[in-house]
Amino acid sequence: MKEMIKKYKGTLICSVLVMLAGILVGFTMAQSIWINVFFVVTDCILVTIIFYDNRNRQQSSKVIGMVIWMIPVTALIYNGMARLISMDADSENLFMAVIYFGTGLLFMIIGNYLPKVKQNNTIGIRVVWTLQDEENWSATHRFSGKLWVASGVLCMLCGLFGESIAALVLYIVSIMAAAIVSILYSYLFYKKKMAAGEKLKIQYNKKTIVIYVIVSVFVIIFTIWTLFWGGIDISFHDNDFTVEAQGWSDYTVDYEQIDSISYKENLFQNGNDRRTNGMGNLKYGMGNFRNDIYGDYIRYTHASCHSYVVMDIGGKILVVNGADDSETYEKRIKYLEEENKKLKDEHYKDSEMQKMKTELKKAKEDLYRGFPISEKEQEKIREWELKHDAEKHGLKTSKQRAMGHGCIGGSLTWCFTPTSIGTIGEVICSCGEKFTFQDL
Repeated sequence: MKEMIKKYKGTLICSVLVMLAGILVGFTMAQSIWINVFFVVTDCILVTIIFYDNRNRQQSSKVIGMVIWMIPVTALIYNGMARLISMDADSENLFMAVIYFGTGLLFMIIGNYLPKVKQNNTIGIRVVWTLQDEENWSATHRFSGKLWVASGVLCMLCGLFGESIAALVLYIVSIMAAAIVSILYSYLFYKKKMAAGEKLKIQYNKKTIVIYVIVSVFVIIFTIWTLFWGGIDISFHDNDFTVEAQGWSDYTVDYEQIDSISYKENLFQNGNDRRTNGMGNLKYGMGNFRNDIYGDYIRYTHASCHSYVVMDIGGKILVVNGADDSETYEKRIKYLEEENKKLKDEHYKDSEMQKMKTELKKAKEDLYRGFPISEKEQEKIREWELKHDAEKHGLKTSKQRAMGHGCIGGSLTWCFTPTSIGTIGEVICSCGEKFTFQDL
């Protein structure tokens, strides 16, 4: 191992510097911390395994160099791409495009070097039939080199259709096919030699084979499961509703926070839309997104439905939908009903408040007078007072009445006479004339 480190010392130092450059580019982004930790740990483990295998001392320096540079370059590309996205780079489907083209380029490079890889325990198509038969190793790696280059070209072609679900499926299939077909070719080559009469005694380690099969099946099942796993449901309550998301955090909205609700169709089919933080697969998209229409917004949507309910919540945009158009519309109707109820409640509160203010004012006036009188009676008293002042005292204007009665009034005396059947109310002028406004 020390000999290998000494031999590739310069390459190791340069690769470490490239790795550090990538980490520094994405250092300020919280979502990049753990992926960079993964890059560093994986690179250390990979280099250690390669250098520990003594057979790799005779390996081509180009092959070893490719392996050393693979993860640092990937880390640099990833962090650079993440930085561009965080800076709102105006490039449609930037993330998926880099993934497609980056993977394609990587597979083309690996495919070019595979035929040059000598038999070893750490690099190449390492299965029982290649490890125990050098001819099988050479034939398998010559075939796999062409296959991996073809797979790389196919991945790049998928990048031209970044928005297509079919492109994503083809991308995954091409990657899995490159590995599975290479292993299958090795096995068929072994069976062909056996059929030709060559006696090759392959030492099968049943325990290892079982482990490989279990891991392979698990990876395939897990990959397929992640493409369709998740769930979105909306529950309504008296004062709010909650978007319950399986695979991401829930989101609760108070009805009073909703400024506007609208119904949109085919909203994201032609837009520059990308996920900045969240979860997405073939069925669901949830989390924080960004596009040219809303900027940064929150989304909980089904991929199968192209109609959406868009809500403005205190300046934040929330986009949701159902599994189909009808469900989305029904949910929108529910939102509108709740919003209408909220508005009605607010109107009711305002009307009740105004009614209470009016009643309070009347109660204060009644308390001031000592006895309650109606608005109609108050109007009758006012009419009599103006007529009496004009006819008996010659006070026809407000100024004259103020001069005649004084600035604070006091010319009228209110008289209330309670009886068993009600109250008799009278006003008496200082001149002695009376007016009965409550006459039983």
